[in-house]
Amino acid sequence: MMKSKIYSLILGLFYFPVSVATLHAQSEFAGQKTSLPESKIVKGADGKFSDKRDGKSYKTITIGEQVWMAENLDYQSKTGSWSYDNDPKNAKTYGRLYNWETAKNVCPSGWHLPGDDEWKAMEIYLGMKPTQANVDRYRGTDQGGKLRSTGTIEAGDGLWAAPNKLASNESGFSAIPGGNLEADSTFLLKGHYGFWWTSTENSSRNAWYRFLSFMDPEVIRYPTSKNLGFSVRCVRDSSQKTGQGSGK
Repeated sequence: MMKSKIYSLILGLFYFPVSVATLHAQSEFAGQKTSLPESKIVKGADGKFSDKRDGKSYKTITIGEQVWMAENLDYQSKTGSWSYDNDPKNAKTYGRLYNWETAKNVCPSGWHLPGDDEWKAMEIYLGMKPTQANVDRYRGTDQGGKLRSTGTIEAGDGLWAAPNKLASNESGFSAIPGGNLEADSTFLLKGHYGFWWTSTENSSRNAWYRFLSFMDPEVIRYPTSKNLGFSVRCVRDSSQKTGQGSGK
């Protein structure tokens, strides 16, 4: 039952069963694409931002023309956010998980939850073809590896489960696997998958999100229920300067 739920979540198909064989086949097919030439990435400037609401500091990274937080948000909103397994220690490491309605407005002043197109702009900068960026499921070649932090749990030098395939963190985004919160309040997949909301709706019930896998080097894009709990990365408003911005 748990495996069925996990694979349904990963594929974003909550009303249709997805077999383990199907997921494995998709994963293996996606992995075969990594022989394509890699893009030349110019890593942008590192920075820091302090959220005046609670005093927490976040590393930032410039990717193309965008400035992203290089850590998952860990702001405890009044409603709609959780620590994984309700353990505050997990929030310190992985950030908090937010439902979509909360995620839309949880970023500090001067920052915002990135839209689907803003994610696409970053992915294209990292070498994804525009035609690939506009589809769902597995996309690109090694862009997920360029976003993921390096190391593995097993080797004692990272937060991802092995093999953390083709992880280079070339972008400086430092994505980590914070898992998710299901609609039935079950926490799943920490250490194996990271999920991030976009601000873009797909329907009245669903919104687009991204996820990265320990097994695959691509960036995966799906719509899913707004009630789930995912991580948040904030992107700087275009009118703000790096390192500035006052928390709400």
